[in-house]
Amino acid sequence: MAETTPLLAAENPLGADTAAASPDFSRRLADLEKTLRQLEAREEAARKSASQKMSINFRGQLLFDGATFSQDAVDKQRRNEQNGLSSRVARLIIEGTGADIMSYKVELEVARLYIEDLWLGISELPHLGNLRIGHMKEPFSLEQIPSPKYNTFMERSVAEALHIPPRRVGIMAFDTAAEERITWAIGLFSDAPGTNFIQDDDFGGAVTMRGTWTPWYDEATQGRGVLHTGIAYSHRECFRSTARFRTKPESFLASNVIDTGNIPADTVDLLGTELAVVYGPFSAQSEYIVGFIDPIGMPAASVHGTYVLFSYFLTGESRNYLKSQAIFGQVKPFENFFRVRTEDGSTQTGKGAWELRYRYSYLDALDGGRLVGGRIGNHAMGVSWYWNPFSRVMAEYICSTITKPQKPSDGHLNIFQLRTQIEF
Repeated sequence: MAETTPLLAAENPLGADTAAASPDFSRRLADLEKTLRQLEAREEAARKSASQKMSINFRGQLLFDGATFSQDAVDKQRRNEQNGLSSRVARLIIEGTGADIMSYKVELEVARLYIEDLWLGISELPHLGNLRIGHMKEPFSLEQIPSPKYNTFMERSVAEALHIPPRRVGIMAFDTAAEERITWAIGLFSDAPGTNFIQDDDFGGAVTMRGTWTPWYDEATQGRGVLHTGIAYSHRECFRSTARFRTKPESFLASNVIDTGNIPADTVDLLGTELAVVYGPFSAQSEYIVGFIDPIGMPAASVHGTYVLFSYFLTGESRNYLKSQAIFGQVKPFENFFRVRTEDGSTQTGKGAWELRYRYSYLDALDGGRLVGGRIGNHAMGVSWYWNPFSRVMAEYICSTITKPQKPSDGHLNIFQLRTQIEF
């Protein structure tokens, strides 16, 4: 035993000290567990308290545009476009959640004094998933649903003439499946403008639906590799038996270049397809939309439009795909733009994110002479400089070729425009 005692001591040279410290260690462990339980109880109480009332958060966005125009003689006969500066968007957003499953949003356009979003949402419903009631966007088109501050170009393509009116009053159910790789939405909406659900004797309403599938989403890089597909459909009973399609040449400060005027019609059916791919700093996106018109006292007619765009980040960033919504969102630069002088007198600069982009878009609202809207083809190219996730400067050049039924030859319009934007 005399020989084994040193060995045991060597195996646990601190054995005596540990034994002495065990009561103190146990007491500290018990105190730590008690503190953790108290923190968990406080967090649960705070969560319950928050769920009993609606939270309120304020956000906003400012977009300011400037544009210059150059036209040939033929296009000037259509309209003499004027150079200018204007606030494109000045919005205040109030939103919040509460009672675990409730949400709401109020979005006000303060520069022009009208309401954008005004809806109440309910989540975690059986079978339906989520329900939204109020004044909101209908589920149609990959470039229509996101906020303009997140779109690649300053304005949506000329194919927007075939988009659903940006917002209508209605009720919509939506949800995701297959780990958010599948999304679906369907709703009943008024076809009348304004924040009231107005019907005429012919109903004047619409059923609109959208489904998407993301067969490839690179989880390891959080979406730097994406393949998006989608399809949308809307059946519209025309309010006051009138349909109209019109669009600007992708510049807020320009006038309408395509306008069918009021078409006496019973129904319009819209069908849209979507395709987008992201591969690191490169992305491509395209949609094709067609509108089938059932005119009153005239042969059936159609309007169709499409676009394809390409984007490349010189600084390596990637477009941000929001899988649960199947749209593109806020871009976050790897390095924010800054310029500061250090203590030693040198200058340090952050470059932000730089994006090159090109888009071709097309709209035909002639249909072989059945309609009088016209036809337009647009080439647009530009560069975007993201200072940080909340601000961006954009420059674009647009070349438009415009065909009007009453003109013997095509007109040509050139646009150079700039935008500064900030989100807060």
